[in-house]
Amino acid sequence: QVHLFALPPHAARVAAALAASGIDLIHVDHPEFALSESAIVQEQQTKRSRGDVDRLFSHVGKGGRARIAPMEAPRDVVVSELFEHQKAALGWLVHREESCDLPPFWEEDNDGGFKNVLTNQKTNERPPPLKGGIFADDMGLGKTLTLLSLIGRSKARNVGGKKARGAKRRKVEEAVEEESRTTLVVCPPSVFSSWVTQLEEHTKTGSLKVYLYHGERTKEKKELLKYDIVITTYSTLGQELEQEGSPVKEIEWFRVILDEAHVIKNSAARLTKAVSAVNAERRWVVTGTPIQNSSFDLYPLMAFLRFQPFSIKSYWQSLIQLPLERKNNGTGLARLQVSLENCLPCHYICHFFVIHNSHELVTILR
Repeated sequence: QVHLFALPPHAARVAAALAASGIDLIHVDHPEFALSESAIVQEQQTKRSRGDVDRLFSHVGKGGRARIAPMEAPRDVVVSELFEHQKAALGWLVHREESCDLPPFWEEDNDGGFKNVLTNQKTNERPPPLKGGIFADDMGLGKTLTLLSLIGRSKARNVGGKKARGAKRRKVEEAVEEESRTTLVVCPPSVFSSWVTQLEEHTKTGSLKVYLYHGERTKEKKELLKYDIVITTYSTLGQELEQEGSPVKEIEWFRVILDEAHVIKNSAARLTKAVSAVNAERRWVVTGTPIQNSSFDLYPLMAFLRFQPFSIKSYWQSLIQLPLERKNNGTGLARLQVSLENCLPCHYICHFFVIHNSHELVTILR
């Protein structure tokens, strides 16, 4: 973001020059102004008290939450029997993806519009639900099998085998993209073979079509969309960040999964920016260690999940990070605790960020 400062008499000329250049000016009346860093400057003059903000945090999630039922793996895809904790996790994953609830901190106002109570951002369109979160079961608990079960429930529809020519053929090809259920899995090279092994051991042969997007690889979007799963590495994605014609950047994926997601703990790193730019409504972070060094490790995960306003660095710092770092100030910790207070026995689901089972956050909860 570029911040512009001008004397009031000159503001109109500056705005006109930007408009003539095709630059979008996020002015004070712009619907996205509340989510810009310029809003932080404005808040210095009309800053709400810490108590007001904390009351907003404590208000979220009141009224209880329905119990999420465990779920069996789809038998037409997965041949292995899930353990009880995996069934519980699968039910939670499906619940998150199929949720139609307003995102945390959003409320419907009396005029039929919607307002973010933390940022005061207003919009007439209903904000999309948060379809994803942090899947943080410990190593060895079978996260990959659980995720394969999730993918199996929404595998790509078989639209092949149809002969078409001319305009009819184009319509079929467009339908393939619109109906695609392709999941993009991003992981370190060390985990690459693990996904292949898990697929061979736990799924029916041919039930899931998999493409390894690594090394010599296709540049055709339509080719990738024929598969149920496309597996690539963080380094491959980082290399294609600024490349023209990268199909990974152009595709609207059905789902994206970041395995060993603590790799993106550096928010300024190239690969962090690359994975955050991937287009997908359902976005999953998979790691047994979401916090390695400090609570700031969570910020890149929030940015990837596109969880506003915490996907904006200035809001994360002002509302969470700085209060946590101040000695003798329990505000930041209290906000995290409020977010976790309604956890199920084995599902750590919170409204501030959505997470499933993490020992690091159990410490915060205590």
